Amino acid sequence: MSFASLIEMINKLPHERAFICPKCGRRDAVNVLSIYTDCPQCSTRQKLRGYGAVGGEVEDVIDAVLKWMGSGASLDAAMKRKEELDHYSD
Repeated sequence: MSFASLIEMINKLPHERAFICPKCGRRDAVNVLSIYTDCPQCSTRQKLRGYGAVGGEVEDVIDAVLKWMGSGASLDAAMKRKEELDHYSD
């Protein structure tokens, strides 16, 4: 996979993932990066995606970037860059 195709996949990734509870049938949506969710109606826990050190989903790339961003000053610098991107993408 090329970097260009990976960037395209990330840009097309929705922010929410729809799911149907296997126990009660309720339909709902959750953040696409969530690995698990609990049904708001019957509290059944459902696994939505895999996880591991090396994954095959574009969400795994986002997880790696989030982990790389770190905390403290590193996270502050990353969030400043996001603000710049938000400002200049208008």
